[in-house]
Amino acid sequence: DLVNIRDNPNTEANILGSVVKGLTLELLGQNEAGDWTHVCCIHGQSGWVYSELVQHKAQVESEATAQAVKIKLDAPLIVGWQTFESPELGFTVVLPGMPNKQISALHTDAGALTYSVFSTGFEGAVYTVGFADLPNSAFEPSLILDSARNDLLASLQGTLIDEHVLDDQGFSGREFNLAPPNTHNHVLVRLYLSNARLYVLTVTTTKELAHSDNVLHFLNSFQLLAE
Repeated sequence: DLVNIRDNPNTEANILGSVVKGLTLELLGQNEAGDWTHVCCIHGQSGWVYSELVQHKAQVESEATAQAVKIKLDAPLIVGWQTFESPELGFTVVLPGMPNKQISALHTDAGALTYSVFSTGFEGAVYTVGFADLPNSAFEPSLILDSARNDLLASLQGTLIDEHVLDDQGFSGREFNLAPPNTHNHVLVRLYLSNARLYVLTVTTTKELAHSDNVLHFLNSFQLLAE
């Protein structure tokens, strides 16, 4: 869901930041080999993105055309918050627009889990809510939450900033913040364990926006539905 923008056309270059999949940026050109595309702008800087991740929506022929396809990183991508509710999945949450769904893997002490993720971007942040069903509910909840946290840390190669226990809904839960390497981003995560289902909420944004009203609105809107 996130594409890295680097300050030079190679995978070892510093990451200027990340943008949401589907974002439109101004095309500045390509390197000689054509495997990296030069785009504008992120945090006020031009940068490079791997060309296989780029789809050219229009050929930029003039400055006027460039301005027509350019979008600022902090501009709203989706307008309007709405409730995303699924009694079948067991939760309700408020999101800035209807999300996209993806399937990935989450590794815990209960084994590798099929992890269904719903994500959407808005005003410089990516919001996700996902769930995974445990094969055996006999596992100690704290062990499941610990191993899910460790897998998320490992997959993002992040540094754990802080963590505390959640019990506001009567379910086992955790909240923690982590910082991925070589970016200005922060990732806020909440985990909830209800019976044999693990729920994961994440917000990927900048440090400055990590505790904004939008972020707190999303996190605090999540409710587990009674069975």
